[in-house]
Amino acid sequence: QLSMSAPSLRQLLRSRRARSGGAPLCGTWSLLGSLSVAQTLAGQGFDFVVIDREHSDLSTRDASAIAAALAARGVAPAVRIPRLDRDGKSVMRALDCGCNTVVVPNVRNADEVSRAVQASLFPPIGTRGCNPFVPAASLTPQFDCAAMVEEQNATAMVVPMIENAEAVENIESIVAVEGLHALLFGPFDLSISLGDGGIRTPKVEQMISRSVECALQAGVEPIMPVFGPDVAAAGKAAELWRERGVVCFTVGIDSAFLAQRSGAFLQAVTS
Repeated sequence: QLSMSAPSLRQLLRSRRARSGGAPLCGTWSLLGSLSVAQTLAGQGFDFVVIDREHSDLSTRDASAIAAALAARGVAPAVRIPRLDRDGKSVMRALDCGCNTVVVPNVRNADEVSRAVQASLFPPIGTRGCNPFVPAASLTPQFDCAAMVEEQNATAMVVPMIENAEAVENIESIVAVEGLHALLFGPFDLSISLGDGGIRTPKVEQMISRSVECALQAGVEPIMPVFGPDVAAAGKAAELWRERGVVCFTVGIDSAFLAQRSGAFLQAVTS
């Protein structure tokens, strides 16, 4: 059962934007598929966790279990689906499993984004089918389709990833899609799409900056991943984006946290 104490990322973004100043929203990624690890991340104070099904062998059932564990601890669950299919069923299934935020990888144009948004919302706004017996329905009175439709249409959110050159070229039309609330950037794939081998070159940064400006002007929240060789560098990167109006970030991933900390302790003991 999902917990009413876990707001959706859409609700968090709306309330954070309404505040003047204060800490940004911060999430992280779950790749390992471990309930214990997800619960540990939830205990660190993250606002949301994105369950990564694109780069893992996690199933919808796995994502549902992790989402429930996160929500029970007041952390907003999100899931990155492997791909957007033609009929949008991949979005619907992710929402039904209890993740009311769906990250859609590698979008290229406004038509794809519109299809994903439509699949996330019930009629008459969108095209999502209703089943009041799925995990997502546990936030509303049992078997109450009307309540589920109202609650989900107010909280569900699709977050397309801007991670290729075509999407950046089409950014103005993408951020104009009705019902779009947020974007997430994929700088590594964007760099690779430009032939830069995953390096955040000045051109990559310029393309991301332009996309952030377009998103903010359209009232769409840019979610920015921050990286760095150390914690201080990641903090500095976030500070620079905050000065430009960004209020939501992702930092790290469970597998990297494990590798970095275990490697640091190993080096400390053996060097």
